[in-house]
Amino acid sequence: MKKISIFLIIFMLFILSFSFSQNLIVYQKNFAVVSLEKEVKLTKGVNFISLDEIPQSIDAGNFFIYSSKGNRILEVLYPPSGIFIYSSEDMIDTLKIVYILPNINWNAVHSFFIDKDKLRFSSDIYLQNRSDMSFQKVKLSVLAGEINMERGPQEMLEGKGLSVLAMRDTSETELKEVEGYKLFDLSGEYSLAKGSTKIIPIIDAEINNAIKRYVFQNGKVYILWNIENKKENGLGITIPMGNLKIFEVVERRAIFLGESSIHNIPVGEKIELIQGIDFDIKGERKILESKQRVEGKYEIKESKVSVEIRNSKKEDVTVEVREYIYEDSVEIVSSNFPYEKIDKNTFVFYVKVKGGSSATLIYNYTSKRLR
Repeated sequence: MKKISIFLIIFMLFILSFSFSQNLIVYQKNFAVVSLEKEVKLTKGVNFISLDEIPQSIDAGNFFIYSSKGNRILEVLYPPSGIFIYSSEDMIDTLKIVYILPNINWNAVHSFFIDKDKLRFSSDIYLQNRSDMSFQKVKLSVLAGEINMERGPQEMLEGKGLSVLAMRDTSETELKEVEGYKLFDLSGEYSLAKGSTKIIPIIDAEINNAIKRYVFQNGKVYILWNIENKKENGLGITIPMGNLKIFEVVERRAIFLGESSIHNIPVGEKIELIQGIDFDIKGERKILESKQRVEGKYEIKESKVSVEIRNSKKEDVTVEVREYIYEDSVEIVSSNFPYEKIDKNTFVFYVKVKGGSSATLIYNYTSKRLR
């Protein structure tokens, strides 16, 4: 009984000597920053504080610790198993501990569902823990943005034999600005076992005012979707970069239409999705004429181009013919369809084509360069 009582007393003193809470911020470069606040009881003089909660595999350059009361840390025993800290008096101190843990990663996975007139956009956070640590009841955040790293990002390992923990309800997130980046604070506390993947939905919205476009480029007609990231369109939230899969619901079946990658999309910016190449719309570009002449110190080039668009669909379509003219001082002289100058070498022509027919864009341009 005496041995048991002594053990209980020692255990209780150990529990009372410190307590700690954990915060976990996960990055898209395969690491996480773990922050601990460890409350310790110090006596006057030199104290030894164990750091049993710190993984022994942490690199020496990725471990940081300081006293909130300004007490002097004399030595860190590495691997970080403990510290010697000097206190001028008996007190309660809070140690701030930060370390960088490799092999934890997050990615955003998006989906776009077309169901007749209804369009739905959703985003999930995929958290993958390949580290040698498990976490219980931590406050979890993910950071979106392209941070500078002196060393290249570590590649994520292939997901084999991982348990997948899917959380069905959309998580409430608080978005914060952090020095040019976006920090998603996920509400509540999370547990993340080593070797596991956790899926946390963050966006589930019905979309308004999505625009479907057909773009002729490099000999092919692509199907694109544009969505303005605004509240009136059902969004108005920062969207992290990731892959997006597009589906259409036909007779209660989800048909996969294509996949596109999106960059970080701030509020107010445009989301542009490339669905794929249209089956029924074809295009053919030809250079009809090209001649050169000299005017003083300039060499003038005059060209005539045609682009035929064939539409096998029943409905009428407008195809954006995107032309890149990599020459100097380009000017469009004439065109039988309206056009827009995007930059000094890029022009978009808007070609309307009726269902089951074709239309041919013909435009002339000049360019000049010094001889």
